[in-house]
Amino acid sequence: MGSSEICPKSQKVVVIGANGQTDSRVVNLLNQSPNYQPVAMIRDRSQASKFNEIGVPYFVGDLNGSNSPTVDELEGADAVIFAAGAGRSRPNIKKVIIVYLAAVRSIAASLETKSVK
Repeated sequence: MGSSEICPKSQKVVVIGANGQTDSRVVNLLNQSPNYQPVAMIRDRSQASKFNEIGVPYFVGDLNGSNSPTVDELEGADAVIFAAGAGRSRPNIKKVIIVYLAAVRSIAASLETKSVK
């Protein structure tokens, strides 16, 4: 069974927190596959050059207390990957809560889209 039979069309995948170590690897793997079109959600424009260099579209969304990601930002995606973390050092409880709430907002927004499966 060829890869086109497994994934018959290219799927748009939003990767939240795409500038982190894990998410950067995920974006690169998705970008190397003809079956996926990654879209990076980054914290600020200073992180954009990395994605411009490899031809991956991005949008800016701040998980710290904002309402990002929104339904509009996720609409059109087939899937969403949330792997944003609280940082490499041992996070304090405030950082953990911020990431937890952002994950919940991401799930809620994904469920409200017409496209995410």
